[in-house]
Amino acid sequence: MSRKAEESATFPEPPSRTTPLPYVKVGQVPEHRINEILDKINDQGMESLSPEDREILIRASRDEE
Repeated sequence: MSRKAEESATFPEPPSRTTPLPYVKVGQVPEHRINEILDKINDQGMESLSPEDREILIRASRDEE
């Protein structure tokens, strides 16, 4: 491919992500939020957790390491 053709070539936009990349530091999870999720598990069981709740617990467990 010639230099001019290279410069004018367009590339498709990558698909947008709805979730943050796994290596992006989001910040610590507040303790009160963890307690709310644990109370929800105690009252309603693990099946009641939303995907966001599950992600928060995973992040919190990684922060402790």
